[in-house]
Amino acid sequence: MRTAPGRFVLTLAVWLVPLAVVSACNVPVFRYALERWRPDAYEVVIFHRGPLSPEVEQLVNQLREASGDRKQPANVEVEVVDVDGKLDKRTKKLLDAQGDVELPLMVVRYPQQAGVDKPLWTGKPSADVVKSLLTSPARRELAKRLLAGQSAVWLLVESGDAAKDAAAAQLIEKEIVALQKSLKLPEDLEPEEAKAAKQGEKPQDFNLLSALPLEIKFSLLRVSRKDEAEKLFLAMLLGGETSDEPVMFPLFGRGRALEKFVGKEISGDVMLDVARFLTGPCSCTVKQLNPGVDLLFAVDWEVILEDRNVVPEPPVKPGVSVAIPQPTPPAPQPTAETQVPAPTAGKPAVTAEAAPTAARSHASRYLWLGVVLAGFTALLAGAAILTSRNKPGASAS
Repeated sequence: MRTAPGRFVLTLAVWLVPLAVVSACNVPVFRYALERWRPDAYEVVIFHRGPLSPEVEQLVNQLREASGDRKQPANVEVEVVDVDGKLDKRTKKLLDAQGDVELPLMVVRYPQQAGVDKPLWTGKPSADVVKSLLTSPARRELAKRLLAGQSAVWLLVESGDAAKDAAAAQLIEKEIVALQKSLKLPEDLEPEEAKAAKQGEKPQDFNLLSALPLEIKFSLLRVSRKDEAEKLFLAMLLGGETSDEPVMFPLFGRGRALEKFVGKEISGDVMLDVARFLTGPCSCTVKQLNPGVDLLFAVDWEVILEDRNVVPEPPVKPGVSVAIPQPTPPAPQPTAETQVPAPTAGKPAVTAEAAPTAARSHASRYLWLGVVLAGFTALLAGAAILTSRNKPGASAS
C-alpha cells in the first residue's frame, strides 16, 4: 500500500482551515509519543454460528484478559459475532467480504484510525495465532529499547538475500553513529541540560513526565521474514505486500511505525529526514495528526511515568475535529543586508497509511508542508483581524 507524496500535506491543510493556531511544544516527538500517545486498538472479530466451542471461548477470554491486563495490557479489542443474529452495516460488510468461509472465523483488523479496510489476518482461531498476535520476541526487544528511552529503533526486515541484508544493515548502523553525533535536541539543549530541565530547573523549556534520560539514541534490530514467531508482526508491518528487497521501518513512542522504506529507499538522506522529525519539537501534539501507525504490543508503556495518575492523550476517533498546535512557519531566507544565516525551516514530516508506506520526494514534500502551514497561519491571522475590525464599535483605521 502506497500513498501519493502530497496526500499528507493535503490532508493536513484541510484539517487546518477551521482550527485555531496555538504555540508549539518543544518536547521531542519521540519522547512526547512515548509519554503521552496511547496506542490505537487492533480489532479481533470472531464470527460463529450457535454456541461457542470451549476452545474458542477460551481464546476469546484470553484476548479480553490481554486487553485488560494490568501488567502487560495489549492494544486489542475482541468482538464475538453470531452470524445468525442482527449485524450492523460495518460488521456485515466485513463478513460478506470473506466470501463462503468455514466458521468459526477470526478476522484481525488494523485500528480504525489507520483507515484500512483490508484485514490484517483471517483464518481459523487457534492458540498459536492468538499468541503470535499478542506478542513476539522482536516486539519484546523493541519495547525494552523504547522504554529505556531510545529515540527510535530502526527495524530491518530482511529480504533473505544475505548480501543485500548485510549492506542495508551496515548502512543503517553507519548512519546511526552519524545521526547521534550531529543531531541536537530542541532548543539545542544537550542531554545534561535536558536532564536538568526535567528535574524542574528549566520547567519553561521541557515538560517531561518520566525520569528517563533525554538523549538522542538509536539502534538497529533485524527480523527475518522466515521467523515463524514473527509471522503476524511482519503481517502488521508489511500489510500483505511482498518484496525481495530489505525493508526498513523507524519505530518510536509506544510502538508506532513510520513509513516503510524499501531497497534503495534505505539511505542516509531518508534516515536524516526521519531522525530530524523524531528528535525535533512536537509541534503537533494531537497524535492522529502525526504520521505513523501503531503496532500491537502487550506492554505496560506507562511504567515509565513518575505520576501514574497522569492521563495520556486518548486516541482521537476518525472524523472528530480537534484544535492542534501549528508548527512555526519557516524562517525567511537571509538578505544581502542582514547576512545572517537562516535557521532550519520547521520539522520534516513523514506520512503513513495502514502498514507504513514508502516515501517519495521527501525534501520537496516537507518544503510544501511548511509553505502550506505558513499560508494558513497568515490566512487565519488575517481573518481574525478582519473579524475584529468588523465588530460593532470597532474603530476604523
